[in-house]
Amino acid sequence: MINGLPCVKATVQDYNPAFIPGQGANSLPLFIPTERDVEVLTLNLNSGTMRVRFVSTDHNGKQKVRTEDISINAFYKEYDIVSIG
Repeated sequence: MINGLPCVKATVQDYNPAFIPGQGANSLPLFIPTERDVEVLTLNLNSGTMRVRFVSTDHNGKQKVRTEDISINAFYKEYDIVSIG
């Protein structure tokens, strides 16, 4: 847990370190699928998604906090949701 939030390893769209701005149609994509540790901010059991937060470094070397909605499957691989009481 980071800051009291559960963490999971999940695939998110992260900045592509090989991206070069100004390349036009010949450019590599800005974001690529990357597996990394993320903080789970919210779970939406109705839609089967979760909002996650992670720190990413863009092509200029600046660190940015990013959020993304992804499938809840990564959460279920590491945690169980149980009824209390």
